[in-house]
Amino acid sequence: MSKLTTQVRDLKLTAKIALEKTVLGSSEQVKSQVVSAIHDRYAFSERSYIEDRIDLKVDPNLLEITVFARHRISNAINFIQDTVYRNSVNPRTPNKLVLSGYIGEFLRGKQSHWKGAFIFVGKSNNSLLAYRNKGETTRDIPNVSYGPSIAGSLAVVSDQVEPLVIQMLTKKYNKLL
Repeated sequence: MSKLTTQVRDLKLTAKIALEKTVLGSSEQVKSQVVSAIHDRYAFSERSYIEDRIDLKVDPNLLEITVFARHRISNAINFIQDTVYRNSVNPRTPNKLVLSGYIGEFLRGKQSHWKGAFIFVGKSNNSLLAYRNKGETTRDIPNVSYGPSIAGSLAVVSDQVEPLVIQMLTKKYNKLL
């Protein structure tokens, strides 16, 4: 009976060690899967923008990986795809190309023309994208439009990413056993 008890204890110890190695060693893979899911859904112009704003916390005592991000809205300038120009309507400069807005997309694959959009430098020396409607002549600092935050994006894609992460962790765990 003591031989069986020793074998069960050894199996439990092996499983515990394999689980610890799996959780502690796969945090960066989990982060890359989350970044890929956010980048695939939302049209952030750069992947590094998402990577810089997502953080991981690995708790070895609880064997837990926590993925979190600061809830700060992203400026719409991060979602610009292309600049749109048109010919000037001024009779003095009829062939001059002038800015007509930007092509942008918040969700990947759903582009729209942001007519009246322009870029300006804000009070903290950051570049911001704003809109003016047709007929507006005021030169005050306009309302700045924002896109989704990384934290909000993480909340939306978490249900989609969870099965992939579980599958990845299970494969890694089974290899270590």
